[in-house]
Amino acid sequence: MKIIIATACLMLGLSACAVAPEDRQALADVSEFTLADLRAAEASATAHGDTIAATCWAALIDAKAAIGDTAATDIKGAFSGIQAVRNARRRVQSGLSDEVKIGCGPLALDAVASYSRLARLLKSGL
Repeated sequence: MKIIIATACLMLGLSACAVAPEDRQALADVSEFTLADLRAAEASATAHGDTIAATCWAALIDAKAAIGDTAATDIKGAFSGIQAVRNARRRVQSGLSDEVKIGCGPLALDAVASYSRLARLLKSGL
């Protein structure tokens, strides 16, 4: 009897972990917004001759395409949800790709230099 109750509780608990279709759609919408935002940033940087930023945005677009959106679309229930979380964690733990580091490194250095100049200006009283 205890085994049956434990199994029933486990089944109910796992079914509660399932991702509803509207939640999957919300995840896909956020993912698409991010891609649209990156594309808009790349277009703006290109139009304004900002090759440092345009290179970074292009690298991030390529990285996003390589990762894909499987976490948002392949979740059918508890077990695939757990695996999607594990997949995302492993991608994050593996670090940034060399393409992103090379593409965004100059933008990061440019941002640090800009903040440093701003701090010096503020310290000197403008």
